Amino acid sequence: MNATNGVESDTENVEVDSADRDLSAEANDRNVANARGQAWSVFGWAMLAGLMIWASLPPLWFWPLAIGGVVPLVMLVQRKEWSVARPYRQIWLASLIHCLMVYHFIRLSHWMAFLGWFALSFYLSFYLPLFVATARVLVHRWKWSPLIAVPVVWLGLEWIRGHLLTGFTLGQLAHALTYQTTVIQIADLVGDYGVSALIAFWGACIACGLGLGMDRPASGRRKGLSLGLLAFSLLGTLGYGAWRLGTPVSDSTPTAKVAIIQGSIDTIFPTSVEEDRAYWTSIETQYRERTRNLLKETGAIDLILWPESKFTRLHVFPKQGIPLAPTEQLALEQRQVEYEAFALQTQGLLEQEEVVDWVQNRASTSPIDLREFREWSAEKRERFTPMLVGCQATTHDMANFYNAAVFLDEKDEVASHYFKMHLVMFGEYIPGASAFPLLYQLGPVAGGLTPGEQPMVIQAGGLKFAPNICFESTIPRVIRAQVRDLKQAGNEPDVLVNLTDDGWFWGSSALDCHFATHVFRAIENRKPVVVAANTGFSAVVTGRGEVAMRGPRRSEATLLAEIRGESLQSPYFWLGDWPAFLCAMGVVGVMVIGGWLHRRDRRKAAG
Repeated sequence: MNATNGVESDTENVEVDSADRDLSAEANDRNVANARGQAWSVFGWAMLAGLMIWASLPPLWFWPLAIGGVVPLVMLVQRKEWSVARPYRQIWLASLIHCLMVYHFIRLSHWMAFLGWFALSFYLSFYLPLFVATARVLVHRWKWSPLIAVPVVWLGLEWIRGHLLTGFTLGQLAHALTYQTTVIQIADLVGDYGVSALIAFWGACIACGLGLGMDRPASGRRKGLSLGLLAFSLLGTLGYGAWRLGTPVSDSTPTAKVAIIQGSIDTIFPTSVEEDRAYWTSIETQYRERTRNLLKETGAIDLILWPESKFTRLHVFPKQGIPLAPTEQLALEQRQVEYEAFALQTQGLLEQEEVVDWVQNRASTSPIDLREFREWSAEKRERFTPMLVGCQATTHDMANFYNAAVFLDEKDEVASHYFKMHLVMFGEYIPGASAFPLLYQLGPVAGGLTPGEQPMVIQAGGLKFAPNICFESTIPRVIRAQVRDLKQAGNEPDVLVNLTDDGWFWGSSALDCHFATHVFRAIENRKPVVVAANTGFSAVVTGRGEVAMRGPRRSEATLLAEIRGESLQSPYFWLGDWPAFLCAMGVVGVMVIGGWLHRRDRRKAAG
């Protein structure tokens, strides 16, 4: 009897142990499944945000997704606990995929640019996990409302991105609203960084208003407050935009008639002398013929614009304060003769054969100097139309090379020049190449360029024009500083001019991304922006951010516009990015403190 009971008891214990093991295995499976689900949900929500923001930018331009794309990020911010290891690695991976999709055009210019594409995307991909981590510290440790934490952190990080490593702002959240002209008028208060923060605020309002991503249901009061703030800010933004767009412009303000020559020559890197000659000849032919046809068909023009580097003669100038030897002076003048003669040829006022005949029939056998050439071509110069052209420039000893905008006045004489001040890293110089010159042999940059030191203003018609070159227009602080410096010197420009060669990007969405920055620079400074772009988009944008005219993508065009000065004022021009700067410093502080607190908590848990 006792033996039988013992056997039965052992059997029951075995069954219980087996059941416990089954339950334990089921629980473990559920935990593993939950952990995998959490990991996938972190990556999935981050990936959804990246895809939505990508779709809001070019080439799709579905701008409402810029607001919607913030919502999954706010959900990640609001989730108090994550049971998955290394969730920020998931967010970073989604961010990297997003950046590779948005900035795919970087790879198009040269085989080495594939490395640049990945390096840029790798660098930018850290901003999204930094945003989530910093906002979570504010929300969960310091009990900030997401309605405040989300836009503040977004604003601060965009400012950092616009300054760190010389700054890169293409593809900002604000640029999704490029063609929503009424909404983006607020950029004259807060800049494009502020518009991005406003979009982030709207996304936070939607997430909080719908109670998304919260560990426990939100109260009706909190939901109502979030949706009420969303409605109030939307109406306020639209109202301000309508008021600014309705501000009248005087018909008595000065004007200038401007012609923009847009060629379509994709950037290539010839591998032989023959290819090189054919490439540059095609550029000369295309831009020369368009200019000649324009002048045949059109009356008086105040200014003709050629894009960056498309005036194929080298502008050589003497170094200041250094006297030239007679042979150096003669060589310099012969370069200047070549430059001015080419300008006359582009307008059909002089042919190369005429120059050859004149040289051969001269009575003197001495080398040609600049004064003699100008006297001989004086009659032709009387019909010359002023030009602002993009070209390469160098000092007489060829010690320094510049990316230049050169102004040829009504006498076909070089009246002034502007040298690009904000150079593109890896495009116009390579860090460390001064110590290791072999680096220039690996990429498309033959040698580093020298940055310019000051902005320039030219007078054409009744207006003053301030040129900038290529991606300078993508950095808000660069253009604002140039306008501010010119204003302080008593030479405030009426119009901003961007000369750019976007043929590097073969008609891709880079053209749209670059164009978006012109719209925001016009509103921020409340000045018209005129763009002369190889392969597009050449354009005229008013000081209200309205696109008055725009050339085609990757096609030739000639744009003729009467530009009118606008007497609009911009609070952003006076205030600048101080609010964004303060947010950026706050973000850095939160990162440092948050990281220290996290390490302290881990030490306590381990002890």
